[in-house]
Amino acid sequence: MHTTACKMKQRVAQFMAIGWFLFLSPLGSVVAVGGTNHVVWGCADFDGDSKADPAVFEESNGRWQVLLSMNNYAQASTTFGGSGYVAGIGDYDGDGKADPVVFNAATGQWQVMLSASGYATASMTLGGSGCVPVSGDFDGDGLDDPAVVSETTGQWQVKLSASGYAPASTTFGGVGYQPVIGDYDGDGKTDPAVYAETDPSTGSAGSPQAGSGQAGQWQVMLSASGYAPASLMFGGTGYQPVVGDFDGDRRVDPAIYREVDGTWSVKLSLYNYALVSMAGFGGEGDVPAVGDYDGDSRTDPAFYRESDAMVSVYFSGGNDVPGSFQETNVLHIATILATAVRAGDQAVALLYGKNDPEYNMTCLWWEVVSHAGTMLSDGPVRYQNVPVNGWASVALVMDAALEPHLFTGYYGNGMEHLYRSGTNWTNDVIGAQDQGSYDVKACIDPNGYFHVLNAAWDTDNTEILRVRYYSNRTGVWQDEEMSLTVGPSRWLVARDFVVDSSGNAHVVLSFQYHPSDDVTWPGTLYYLSNTGGTWFNEVVAYKTHSSWDSYFPNASLAVDSQGWPAVAVRLKYNVLTGSDALSQLVYYRRSGANAWTEEILADTADDYFGTDGGHFTGILPVLAFDNSGDAHIMFSDLASSHISGYESASWGQIRYARCTAGAWSLATLFRQSAAADEGIWSKYFMLSTDGRGLDVVARLYPDDCIVHFSSNRQTCFYFE
Repeated sequence: MHTTACKMKQRVAQFMAIGWFLFLSPLGSVVAVGGTNHVVWGCADFDGDSKADPAVFEESNGRWQVLLSMNNYAQASTTFGGSGYVAGIGDYDGDGKADPVVFNAATGQWQVMLSASGYATASMTLGGSGCVPVSGDFDGDGLDDPAVVSETTGQWQVKLSASGYAPASTTFGGVGYQPVIGDYDGDGKTDPAVYAETDPSTGSAGSPQAGSGQAGQWQVMLSASGYAPASLMFGGTGYQPVVGDFDGDRRVDPAIYREVDGTWSVKLSLYNYALVSMAGFGGEGDVPAVGDYDGDSRTDPAFYRESDAMVSVYFSGGNDVPGSFQETNVLHIATILATAVRAGDQAVALLYGKNDPEYNMTCLWWEVVSHAGTMLSDGPVRYQNVPVNGWASVALVMDAALEPHLFTGYYGNGMEHLYRSGTNWTNDVIGAQDQGSYDVKACIDPNGYFHVLNAAWDTDNTEILRVRYYSNRTGVWQDEEMSLTVGPSRWLVARDFVVDSSGNAHVVLSFQYHPSDDVTWPGTLYYLSNTGGTWFNEVVAYKTHSSWDSYFPNASLAVDSQGWPAVAVRLKYNVLTGSDALSQLVYYRRSGANAWTEEILADTADDYFGTDGGHFTGILPVLAFDNSGDAHIMFSDLASSHISGYESASWGQIRYARCTAGAWSLATLFRQSAAADEGIWSKYFMLSTDGRGLDVVARLYPDDCIVHFSSNRQTCFYFE
């Protein structure tokens, strides 16, 4: 994969540590353990499938080990080089495969195994003592050019393949600088670049201000601008430079990695060098090994851990799905799905109906399934030693011990909390219960306190919705009521409820106004919260149309790590007889008091439609934020056809929208056709906190089977 796309991700760095000569080759990393140097690559595509193959080189004996992605990461090995040689990679013959390279720093001898020639060895001399190799495609002909730089003088020497390997040289950098080459301007040529962690003139940390010789300074000679110099202040003491095309715009994005806590920060060129960061991926002893491991033309953060002989990869966002999404297993057949939630970060829990011949009814069972699809635990739900009806409105919450807690107003005694004491079920009334309430919602906050919500129309005034909120965050159960006056002839059509990291409640309610049968019906979306200590409400959106009914039949609410809410909704328009006219996936984000932004993310189906066309999507959206601030939405399409004047409609497919650095991308994870014999009745989306693990539990019709889908990409690669 050392084509232009990979060359944009190259990096070279040199370190001196405890007398060892450590060389960071293009997109590689080095760690020294027990006096043995290991060079690790992520960019190297040794088999030509456009995916990086994890590879290591052991300097003491010249052993190369490669895990070939095309062959299910089977390990291949060879011996090439050895003591006195440092290793590199590059596509020197232009066949799209990485060629192993070794360089003798004392003599300047290069040896290359050319993959296009059956790995025959070629050699040349360039550089010598004090030089490190920095090969790249400096002339843009698709072949890597041998190059070296002197760490003391800053002299660069290159043999240009497009000119019959004619020599060229320049001076750039010097003592205190390390090379970080790549294509920073997107012209297909490697640009000389250097990075200084500390002030090269004093050796001190310096300050993060612009100016020559300051800490964390990147300097680049841009080939597209006649090699004009450019600089960027980014990094400093404790950070390692990392180069890659993390946003897929064919330009290098400067990045830094802090080993002490596994913090990664990247300046994305596609977004005017906006800063994005994540923490906790890697740590002491883990060194960067970034590369395009999934073939989406975006660099994936990765690190190498010597103690485990392992490369761990954090797959990039955008059009890449974090995992090869697939059906893990069919959990149950011919039954109902009540709800599903995340159980820890590696499992999901669900409530489902199961026929109980003893009681001659469908009873409620709970179950925990691992991310990989293994059932971890299950059992019946009991209320006073009697099975709970499988059709009861029940909310499920899993605590830190992966124990289930259920909340329901089904029994009319008040809002009930059902939970296990040992292996037995017990229950208690946690607050009052309004007649006619339904669709209970519940959450658990980071401190382990429960929050419960339900709503019902006031029995004396049908213009008032009474919203009840229960919580034990003070140590005892409290019952609060909010009254929302929405006017006459309003129908409550959707709701959702979450709590933020501070334990504040956030609610979204969707209404449609039915004034009479001979006019169009508008829809309103409300937001309620107690973030200021008292409850308030505001209108998120109001939709009306001169010819069609308008409303939000599905709504999903989530709150990011900063406490800002967002809503993913299905905006539906239908003709006055009820048939669908248009359906869209719309995203609202709060930017201040009574201020919401609106984005239409999808307005057409992805090849899932009937005779009425493909303009129906956004069905059953589910929104979640990961700990990096990325928004994730699962939704479905609708296929509509009119037969003898009547609408025949089915929901299908599982589609995925993700927002990274302000840019949305769409993918279809579970693909169906308009003629598919399985549609989706309901689905629940669970996201791991780091955004890498996706789980969807869905109920498919007409067989009423419950299916678990999950991402299943290998994220750790081990060397023998």
